[in-house]
Amino acid sequence: MVGYIYCLTNECMPGLVNIGMTKSLDRTPEIRAKELYTTGIPCPFTVEIKKKVSDPVGKRSQLHKLLSEYTQKVNKGFFRTTLEVAQSF
Repeated sequence: MVGYIYCLTNECMPGLVNIGMTKSLDRTPEIRAKELYTTGIPCPFTVEIKKKVSDPVGKRSQLHKLLSEYTQKVNKGFFRTTLEVAQSF
């Protein structure tokens, strides 16, 4: 399986990043960012980092595990950290 690993930010959520994945190349991080922008979220998400990968499920799991060890996991997929720290992983 090939898809994307991505990092999203939201200006209304300073200090948080969202690390996620898609399971196909047809569902881009930009599409996912639009899906997350609902009536309960005041500002749209910005795609900061995206990378095509094989085994996106496994790679997202590894990233979440690492980020959980070195940053604060706030909620499923959201971490309290900087974009620079997220990018280093």
